[in-house]
Amino acid sequence: MQSDTRRNLPDKTKGRAGNPKTELFDPACSSLPRSVAMAIVDPPEVDVDGPNGTRLRVPGTWRPPSTPILADLLDQAKQFIAHRLKPAEESEIRSAILPLALSLKVENKLISEENEAEFYRQMIAELVRHLKGTPLDIVRAACDAHVRVSEFFPTVAALLKHVTPELQKRQGQEFRIKRLCDAQAAPKKKPEPAPFVAESEEVRLRADIERWRNYPGGFMADALKRRAIASEQRLAELESREPEEWASGETGIAAPLRKAEVWGFQTPASVARNMATNARLAELAKENRARQGFGSTEAQPPESMPDEIPE
Repeated sequence: MQSDTRRNLPDKTKGRAGNPKTELFDPACSSLPRSVAMAIVDPPEVDVDGPNGTRLRVPGTWRPPSTPILADLLDQAKQFIAHRLKPAEESEIRSAILPLALSLKVENKLISEENEAEFYRQMIAELVRHLKGTPLDIVRAACDAHVRVSEFFPTVAALLKHVTPELQKRQGQEFRIKRLCDAQAAPKKKPEPAPFVAESEEVRLRADIERWRNYPGGFMADALKRRAIASEQRLAELESREPEEWASGETGIAAPLRKAEVWGFQTPASVARNMATNARLAELAKENRARQGFGSTEAQPPESMPDEIPE
């Protein structure tokens, strides 16, 4: 019994619901997978400096994409391009060229009618020799293209003029697909992390001086400035020299910062308000314990904060 989800699918998608079996890829009836076709497309042209200050447009450099492509799609692309580059048999090439001899005339007017048949036979044999290994569809397309532009039987150069561009395009696609397969098959090597090297005290002190000497402002500006002074004084001690003028005659903060220095934004008025709030909270806590009938009814003083905090 079909599930409700499968029953409600449109007719055209019912066959693909669930886990259907993968169909065999037929390169003769298929095309290049879209993701592979986009990955091997020719890069755009770029402008470069030419002679005498001119600008020239040249083809860009192709590089494999950064995103990986499914292995199944690459296998389909390899089968497709291998089918497209399948070399034609000599008899197939001869059959494709023979109609040209029946419909086109000889450009060389010095050839007599008696020698015309022998000329065609030798020319066809020469064309077959040069087109050996070329796919049959490229040969047929080249013959059709020549018929549209010339009324004479083609020479080898004239026919290769139509054959070479398409053949080179397919060979370039084959090369790029092979590059994609090689990149996918190559083991992925993670870069090894750089070994940890602890910085020296001098380096740390210089970094503290540069970071905190000209701190832009804020409630910790004074504390951080004194921290920079302490770093400069310690650095001068390590280097056996006198501290710089801006750090002379002042005491830096090399010890842990005091609570009042970290919370330097609190003003006397805010401290008084906080103390009053803490006292009121203690009274409320005393009343609450009395209503509950347990515990001490004495107000607990607020906890005192330590005078120093660790870094």
